[in-house]
Amino acid sequence: TPLKYRGERKTTIDYENGSIVRVFYPSSTTTPSSLARSLTSPILYIDEAAHIPHMRLAYASAQPTLSRAREQAKKNNYPYFTLVTTTPNGSVGTGQWFFDMWNNAIDSEEIFDNAGNRLPDVDHIVNNKVKNGFVRIRFHWSEDPAKDEHWYNEQCRDFNFDERMINQELDLEFAGATNCIFPDKFLSEVVPFLVT
Repeated sequence: TPLKYRGERKTTIDYENGSIVRVFYPSSTTTPSSLARSLTSPILYIDEAAHIPHMRLAYASAQPTLSRAREQAKKNNYPYFTLVTTTPNGSVGTGQWFFDMWNNAIDSEEIFDNAGNRLPDVDHIVNNKVKNGFVRIRFHWSEDPAKDEHWYNEQCRDFNFDERMINQELDLEFAGATNCIFPDKFLSEVVPFLVT
C-alpha cells in the first residue's frame, strides 16, 4: 500500500488505505504510565521488551484501550495480536516483566508440531485461564541454518568472552542480571533447587 505522506516523520506512518503505524518509545518527557495510554490499535509489536525500563507500567496503561481495540477488530473480522520479541535480560529489574510474561505463557510445543502445524484439539490449552494467553517461542541461533559453531565462537570473541552477555544475547538464558554478583553458571545450578 502506498504511503499517504512521504515526509521524514519518525514516529508515525500513514498509508492511503487508512492504516497507521505509530512508534512509541520511553523518553524524558513521557512517563511510563502515559507512554501508550489510549492506544487504540488492534496490533501491538513490542521490540526488545526485556530492555525497556518500566515496561510493566507502560503495558498496564495501554491494556484497557488495547482490549477494546481487539474486541472491535474481532467484531469486524480484522487481524489483532500482540507480538513481543526480545533477548532475555535477567529475571529481576528491567527484565522482570518479560521474564514473568514468558513463564506464564503457553509453551509453543504444546500447540504446534515440529513442522509448525497446529495440533488438533488444543483449544483447552490456548484458553487456559491460568496462563496469560501469550505463546512463547524460543528461536536459538543454532536453529538458523546460516549460523554454525564457527559463527558462535566468533560472536563469543566479539563479546570478549563475557559470560553474562553470551548467555543473554546468544544462548537466550534468563539466569543472572547485570548487577548480580554471582556468575550465571552458579545461578543456573542453584535455580532448580529454589523453584522446587
